[in-house]
Amino acid sequence: MSELDTFLQAAKSRGASDEFLVNLLKEQGWPQSEVYAALARHYAAATGVAIPAAPSRLESAREAFFHLLAFATLATWIFST
Repeated sequence: MSELDTFLQAAKSRGASDEFLVNLLKEQGWPQSEVYAALARHYAAATGVAIPAAPSRLESAREAFFHLLAFATLATWIFST
């Protein structure tokens, strides 16, 4: 456990809000990405559930393509009759 993780765990146990901790640590020079990663580790440990990964961009692009294809097919069908 890193120094940042230890600090976050102690501060959260005393009721500090996430917003306060992010602002405090950013002012102390911690990169925002490291602070959010430490918060993610804290909540993953506290809940016992890993934070789900976001869907990949490929899945989003695939879904957008299928929606476009469906609407194009619908428009073609409507205007051809």
